[in-house]
Amino acid sequence: MGKVHIIPREEHSHVQAPFLYAEFKAQVVLEILSGAKTTAEVCREHTLSAQVVNHWKTEFIQNAPKLFQSDGRVTQSKRGSLSWSVWSVA
Repeated sequence: MGKVHIIPREEHSHVQAPFLYAEFKAQVVLEILSGAKTTAEVCREHTLSAQVVNHWKTEFIQNAPKLFQSDGRVTQSKRGSLSWSVWSVA
């Protein structure tokens, strides 16, 4: 797997930029799923609750199949909603 880059805390305010917050959540989950860091490590690093991160992870896994509809390709509208770093892990 490719390297996952986490957005620094000051760049992921969901109040200022919702798409950055969504990107941050995806990157946190991918870092855990890739084995780069444990949930506890990510929580300490970003001052996050393990319960919140586990919810993000569950949501991510449950919604992953929605990316691949019909012919197995990600549509342009779905691709546009994902961060570039999500694609770099694949």
